[in-house]
Amino acid sequence: MNLRLLLVCSITAILPAIASGSENEVPENTAAGIKFFETKIRPLLVKHCYECHSVESGVANGELRLDSRGAIRKGGDRGPAIVPGDPDTSWLLTAVSHADADLKMPPKRERLPSEAIADLKNWIEMGAPDPRLDEPAAGKPAWEKASRDFWAYRVPQASSLPPVKDSNWSKSSIDHFILSKLEEHDLHPSADAEPQVLLRRLHFDLIGLPPSP
Repeated sequence: MNLRLLLVCSITAILPAIASGSENEVPENTAAGIKFFETKIRPLLVKHCYECHSVESGVANGELRLDSRGAIRKGGDRGPAIVPGDPDTSWLLTAVSHADADLKMPPKRERLPSEAIADLKNWIEMGAPDPRLDEPAAGKPAWEKASRDFWAYRVPQASSLPPVKDSNWSKSSIDHFILSKLEEHDLHPSADAEPQVLLRRLHFDLIGLPPSP
């Protein structure tokens, strides 16, 4: 009899864990809550907050990061940025509302639209559903990743001179490249300009007007 009672108690204890799903799931993360976060809150944070409070930007003003569920609840120097279910003690809401003259986010900018502030308040009231369970990986800022292949950031590499038919025309390595493209299209360089013509061109370049007779 005692064995049967022990078995019933064990099953009763296990059932809530089975019903709740995996250990990584968060109780307030309902389908509606996640949808609200993804459509309203995540875009708001990315647009207005990640620049100064994320791993990707490499900046965490006030020791505050807002790019993960754990970070936004842990907060920074002022304590938790949000308290799920309690917007009045969630100082992040106070900051974006500009309700405190000494605490305004984003700093030196206009207050967020009223609709965005209302969305943030509603999100906190519903328990702050947030599917961002994993910490973002540290790395270089997005702008740096996007521009690392841009020509201006590459180390200059010496290029070999292209072959040309008229090697006597080229007076510098740059001439080789110019002549190579001309010959590629069956074109020939213009004849050298006379001194008077060169002087007239120089006057145009420097003054912007034709020289006097």
